Amino acid sequence: MSNSAQHPTSRRAFIALTGAALTTAIGSGLPGTATAAAMAFQDQQMMSYLDQAAWVPQGTPNVRQIYIGSAPWCPACQALHRRLASYNGDVQFRWIQAYARDTNNQAQNRSAAFWRVPDVLDAVYETGKIKPADSAEAQWMADWNEGVINALRNTIKARVGKYATPILFWETKGGIEVTFGAKADFDRIIQQIVARPQARDIVPAATLFPAKVLQDKAIQPTNLFASKGAVTLYAVPSRSAPALWRLDARTGAASNRIVTTRNGQQWAHFNLWKAGKVFTGGWASLEEVFLNGGRPASF
Repeated sequence: MSNSAQHPTSRRAFIALTGAALTTAIGSGLPGTATAAAMAFQDQQMMSYLDQAAWVPQGTPNVRQIYIGSAPWCPACQALHRRLASYNGDVQFRWIQAYARDTNNQAQNRSAAFWRVPDVLDAVYETGKIKPADSAEAQWMADWNEGVINALRNTIKARVGKYATPILFWETKGGIEVTFGAKADFDRIIQQIVARPQARDIVPAATLFPAKVLQDKAIQPTNLFASKGAVTLYAVPSRSAPALWRLDARTGAASNRIVTTRNGQQWAHFNLWKAGKVFTGGWASLEEVFLNGGRPASF
């Protein structure tokens, strides 16, 4: 078969989850009712997203890799971590820490994404002695990781009918396979894995992105609208990042945060609302949105 840090925004704009799509509206300024759908991905794109996350390696570099989407609050993830501490198979495990539920989880995930050493997993699942990583750079990496998990969740659910933590991904001749939980048969899985020497020593894009941010500033909540075509929202301000949602043409939402990258591009952050709360968000290039009345957006 195959949440990023939440930033407050105006309640004048809301996006409510309805089935598999988002219904959007903005006060009296909305030019029409539209939907924003979750993205779906083919195997090659999913594997690229996994490769480029700020994963934590467990085991030495190897041409065979198993990716693990895990949560700091998850007992099964803790059980899997304990099991793998003594596993010596011909594979490298790569942990993508995500699914933050609170500020403590966010701190744990920042630490994992920033330091990327096995000790951070010991801190999360055993000792509780988290190595601080409170910089903007660490937050971008954690946001990227949350984006990977959010991007793949709907595709996995559609293909196998469920989604749980921990989730394990590996590539076979027939495409990406997944399983859930701490009791996977790793000896069997390793026999299925296709060797990928090109990914053995990869430097993940998530770890390089923070250096590309020139300015990150708050603005007054401003309604912005998708251009004539659908607009993609990304996990961080980069088209290399996981794509999360696609807003229909002329769909609007409020933004209160603008990032300028070193190549001169500007990006706007949008929070998406569900039941009166922010449940996710994403970044759109200002080249693809406009102000009310069709004016170009620039800050």
